[in-house]
Amino acid sequence: MDPISDEQLVKLLPALVEAARADPGTASRFVPPRTGVLEETASRHHQFVFGRRGVGKSTLLRKIESLDSGGHGDVIFVDIETLRGRPYPDVLIELLIALLSSVQSRLKDKAGFVDLNRSRRKARKQLNRLVKTLRRLLNEPQTAERVIRELRSSSHSIGAGAGAEGRIKQIFRFRGHADADRSSSHAESREARVEESKMDGLLAAAVLIREALSNAQAHLGGNTMLIVLDDFYHVPYDAQPDVLAYLHQIVKNLGIYLKVCGVRHRINPFIEDDPPRGLQIGHDAAVVSLDITLARLTAAQSFLENVLIGILAPLEIDLDVLVSEGGRQRLVLGSGGVARDYLFLTENALRNANEREANASRLHNRVGAEDVNEAAADLTAQKQDDLAIDVGEDADRLRARLTDIVKFCLDVNKTNVFLVEGPTLQEEQWGKRYPGARGSPPGARDRQSLRADRHVPRPSVCRIHARPEQLHRNPFRADRAARVLDPGRQASHAPRSADLRTRSRGSSPGTRRGGPLGRGAGRDVGRADRHLRCHPGFGGASRDR
Repeated sequence: MDPISDEQLVKLLPALVEAARADPGTASRFVPPRTGVLEETASRHHQFVFGRRGVGKSTLLRKIESLDSGGHGDVIFVDIETLRGRPYPDVLIELLIALLSSVQSRLKDKAGFVDLNRSRRKARKQLNRLVKTLRRLLNEPQTAERVIRELRSSSHSIGAGAGAEGRIKQIFRFRGHADADRSSSHAESREARVEESKMDGLLAAAVLIREALSNAQAHLGGNTMLIVLDDFYHVPYDAQPDVLAYLHQIVKNLGIYLKVCGVRHRINPFIEDDPPRGLQIGHDAAVVSLDITLARLTAAQSFLENVLIGILAPLEIDLDVLVSEGGRQRLVLGSGGVARDYLFLTENALRNANEREANASRLHNRVGAEDVNEAAADLTAQKQDDLAIDVGEDADRLRARLTDIVKFCLDVNKTNVFLVEGPTLQEEQWGKRYPGARGSPPGARDRQSLRADRHVPRPSVCRIHARPEQLHRNPFRADRAARVLDPGRQASHAPRSADLRTRSRGSSPGTRRGGPLGRGAGRDVGRADRHLRCHPGFGGASRDR
């Protein structure tokens, strides 16, 4: 079959770039990662929508927004990324301003050019006053001292000289003897100093905001309202329970439901305190997970390729023409099941296929396994940038630790995949220092992917048991692998330097058949302790099939 032409390539590349971001256009061709997830997320319940970067959280909510409003009512989007770096409670004030302004805009659109509904005009004015009040509160200092002065005055009068009321009484009683009356008065004042914060002002306004939202919802049709807090992890981690508690307070029992989107390990939903703060998972809110891992390799490949087919169909490009069989599997493994990474790899691999020299086994403008391997290096740089955004000042420390792990896995164990047990991160003191361990449910496993622009002899899986501070002490010699994995073990009980759990049943450690991973590679990757994310550069050069 003939590969695509350069003219088709010119149209396809921008389509891949645009499809990586959530907007009304991408929402129209949304592919659900699993059956029923769209209806589940649109349900009348507070929910946390969890997933890795780029899995399609925002696109899912945009799709719900585009559906018939008869089922779920209005969807109000608040992009928390625009509030990044704001301290608490300023981030909450700006969030409320964005929320109330969006509701006010919806009422204005419903009213038209001239609003003849008196009650709706009143609701709009109420929202407008609250927005102005919150803007003034935002400009106030975090804490301020307020002086309360109280003035008391007392007077004692005899006759009509005490005022108009006294004069009227004296006219009737004494017939003009007011000049002989006498009067006396006394005044005293008290002063108190009170320290108030912005949060005091917000707590005082909670009832008014709740009333305004209730009135606005009635004029929007009285249906369910969904408030989407996209990328909620940009709220300071320690302040997240307080923000969620306040929002829950102003929407409870109003038919308004919160959809909190973010990366699981960066969300801090609830603190058991006196009183408790936040949204408690399982009681106040449910969880919708959009992650598709490599444990379900077939499902992940089907989902990702359906996303790509939705982009190719308008351009009349067939998937088999664009990508070879070997390239298709490499794209899935290299992306780890993340749709945005899959599209990024496809775009860069396609550029590589266009710019390299063509031959009989590697056609021009047709993506093969080696094209994906080369594109993976660029994805590594992007992930490093994401790491800097996610962990901030800890990025350099984590990069140094990751470098130690890379050396240990590649030089000692000859493996490009490693697994870190979630329970280990929960129980060991060193694991608790890492953000990835926070907020993970018991029994969950945090997995990381090694992407190195080099090849290793064969794919294998290494289970990391060493403490991080022990990795850099190892001179990275294969005969000392057991000591690094578990320094307390005796030499006679040392494990093998590489845990070859990805090999097929009945095959020897050195057997490799059928391709870069061997026959049954997809089944074995899924079996290898589940949910493993693999580096696309497996072994030496492979032949596209």
